[in-house]
Amino acid sequence: MMASKRRFGRVRRLPSGRFQARYHGPDGIDRPGAQTFATKRDAEVWLAQQEVELRADNWVDPDLGKVAFETYARAWLQDRVLKPRTAELYDGLLRNHLTPFFGNYALVEIREPHVRRWRKEQLESGAKSKPKTSQDFGCQAATGDWPVFSRWPHAVVSS
Repeated sequence: MMASKRRFGRVRRLPSGRFQARYHGPDGIDRPGAQTFATKRDAEVWLAQQEVELRADNWVDPDLGKVAFETYARAWLQDRVLKPRTAELYDGLLRNHLTPFFGNYALVEIREPHVRRWRKEQLESGAKSKPKTSQDFGCQAATGDWPVFSRWPHAVVSS
C-alpha cells in the first residue's frame, strides 16, 4: 500500500530515531517543531494542533515569544491610543508591579503558575493598586490583545 501524502506539514525521521515535524507558517517561513518527537504519531498530532491553530486564526509566531516581557509590554503600551491618565496608570502598573516580577522573562517562559504567583504576591503585599486594576492591564489586556498570551485563561486573575 502506498503512503498518502500529508496535506499539512511534514514529518521526517532523524538519524537519532526521533521524528521532526515542520510546516509552513502563514508568514511563509518553514517552522520546525520546538522539540523532536519519540514517535511519528506524536509528531503528526503536533502538526494537527498547529493546523487547527492556523485555521482558527489563533496561530502565534513562535519567534514573538523570545522577546523579554518588559520590551514587549513597553512596545504594546506605546502602540496604544490612550487618554493621558490611562497611559499614566498603565505605565505605573507596568513599572511598579509587572516589570519587577516579569521583566526579564521571555514571553514563552511565562505560564499560568507565574501569573498566579504574581497575583498572590500583589495581594499579600498590600499593593496600592487594586488587583482588578492590575488585572486590567497586567493580564486581561494581555490575554485579549497580546497574541503571545492568547492561550492564557482569563480565570488566572479573575478567580
